Amino acid sequence: MKPILVLIPVCGLLLFSCQRETVAPDNTPNVRALRVGEAKAVSASTAFAFDTFARLNDLKPADQNQFVSPFSVAMAVAMTKNGADGTTKDGIGKALRLDGLTDEELNASFRSLSEYLNGIDRTVNFSPANSIWYRNTL
Repeated sequence: MKPILVLIPVCGLLLFSCQRETVAPDNTPNVRALRVGEAKAVSASTAFAFDTFARLNDLKPADQNQFVSPFSVAMAVAMTKNGADGTTKDGIGKALRLDGLTDEELNASFRSLSEYLNGIDRTVNFSPANSIWYRNTL
């Protein structure tokens, strides 16, 4: 009987003294200053977003919600601008408010902003999936 009396407290000590240590992932925000092209793209995208929300608000019924990602819309429209030419390209640039940004600067800025947004919060996986599909029916 004595071995069992000794075994019970030992098991209890082992059970309650061993704890699994959980290490929380480092979630310190990975924040940096925006580069010049990124700041211009953000400023233009913000102005475009307010224009877009104002127009979408006029179109939706009052009893319905809507969700739109201005960043994704701006990226998709910028991709359309890459394939446009002449007055269409100029009109898209004006709608996006891209004064002073070349196509190369805009593309590089959106690419680096996407990478930056993905790394700010290490617990969030940000992966926009924007694409444009064109079907030539001629």
